[in-house]
Amino acid sequence: MKNKLITTFLLLIFCAGAVTVALKSYDNINRNLQSAHDVQEEREAKLSVTPTPVPATPTPEPVATPTEVPADPAVPVLTLSEETIEIAAGSNFSVISPVAEITDDKDDRSSLFRRIHVSGDYSMTTPGQYILQYVVTDSDGNSSIPKSLTLIVK
Repeated sequence: MKNKLITTFLLLIFCAGAVTVALKSYDNINRNLQSAHDVQEEREAKLSVTPTPVPATPTPEPVATPTEVPADPAVPVLTLSEETIEIAAGSNFSVISPVAEITDDKDDRSSLFRRIHVSGDYSMTTPGQYILQYVVTDSDGNSSIPKSLTLIVK
């Protein structure tokens, strides 16, 4: 009887120790995750750039741009659906949505969409006129003729 009591007591102590170790590990994981989150927020804050809005000019009538045929058929061709887009401040905007078509002699549309590079700063919360430039590079390193999009945030 005494041996059973001692064995039970030792098992309880062992279980309590295991639970304590598990809880401390869980606390350490939470602290590490919070620390990593804080570091990521600091990096993002350092990288955030405040764009300078371009003064608004009268909005030109949207004109469909004919697809330019490059001199070299190996060069990809990028076509935008519009040259100017107006959106309300604070609304959502997908940078890729103005791309109507991309063609290339070798690469398919899906792989070309992953290789689009958009340059230019803009803010969805600051009213102004912003110029974005679109270029696509194919797997052979050929770049398309740059296309410009005027983004007007009102």
